[in-house]
Amino acid sequence: MFLSHIDNFANEKKYLAPRIQQALEFLQKTDWSSKADGKYVIDGDKIVANLATYTTKPKQECKAETHIKYIDIQYMVKGAEKMGYSPLLVGQEIEEDCSKDKDAIFYKNITDENEIIVSEKMYTIFYPTDIHRPSCMIIAPSEIRKIVVKIAIEQ
Repeated sequence: MFLSHIDNFANEKKYLAPRIQQALEFLQKTDWSSKADGKYVIDGDKIVANLATYTTKPKQECKAETHIKYIDIQYMVKGAEKMGYSPLLVGQEIEEDCSKDKDAIFYKNITDENEIIVSEKMYTIFYPTDIHRPSCMIIAPSEIRKIVVKIAIEQ
C-alpha cells in the first residue's frame, strides 16, 4: 500500500511504475469539479478511471477486498473517508470470491486491520497483496467524491 498527496507527485514519481505514473498524471491534470460521475478511459483497457459520488457507511457495512488483475488507485476529489488496510496473509478467511466475474475477493475477520483517513487530494495505491476496505465513514456518514483507477497488471 502506498498513501500520498497528489501535490507530492512530482517528488515521488521516480518511485512509481510507468502505468501508475500515467494514471496519477491524468488525475493531477484533470479538473474533476466539472466532470460527471462515470468511466474515463486513460489507456484502453490497461488504465480506466471511475468517478463516483456516494455516502460513506459504518465500517461493518463496508467490504474488505483484494484484486488479482488490477492495481487500485483511490483518489479523493471531495470529502474524506476512512479506509481499512491489512497485508494479505495466509489464513485470511474469504467471504466471497468474485475474482472471475469482477476481479474482487471479499474477506471477513481481517487480521491486524489498520485504519487510515484519506482526505481531499490524497490517494492510496493498493496492490494485489493489500486487503483494503474503502468507503467507511469517519464519524458520521458523509458524501464524498472519489476516483478509483484500475491499472492492469502486466503479465
